[in-house]
Amino acid sequence: MYPTDREIVDGTELELVMMDESIHRLNVTSVVREEKRILYHLSY
Repeated sequence: MYPTDREIVDGTELELVMMDESIHRLNVTSVVREEKRILYHLSY
């Protein structure tokens, strides 16, 4: 029972998409944190 090429590719594509998603989320949270820090400095 070997997986077909299609299944292997699908699995790899899915992992890459999930990695992209988590990287994107990390970037968004760090940008938001940076903005909050800047706003915090500006308010004083």
